Amino acid sequence: MDTKEEAIRAAIAAAGCSPDEAVMVGDRFHDVEGAAAVGIPCVGVLFGGTGTREELAGAGAVAVVDTTEELEAVLLGELSDLG
Repeated sequence: MDTKEEAIRAAIAAAGCSPDEAVMVGDRFHDVEGAAAVGIPCVGVLFGGTGTREELAGAGAVAVVDTTEELEAVLLGELSDLG
C-alpha cells in the first residue's frame, strides 16, 4: 500500500463493512488525514505512540484520548459524538 488512505480502504474492505460503519483510531496526524480522505472519523490516542494532543486535534481528530478506557467511552458515545 502506498498511502494511509489506501491502507484504511483495504482494512474497511477486509472487515466487510462500509466507510459509514467505520472509525479510525490513530496516534499520528497521517492517521487522521487518511481517515478524512476516506470520509470516516478518527479518534486520536496518546497511548502507544508519539503523537501529541495538539498534532491530533490540529489534524481534525473528532476526539483525543489518554487511555483505553477513554477510547472505549468515546467509541460507545459516552464522551463525544462521532457525528
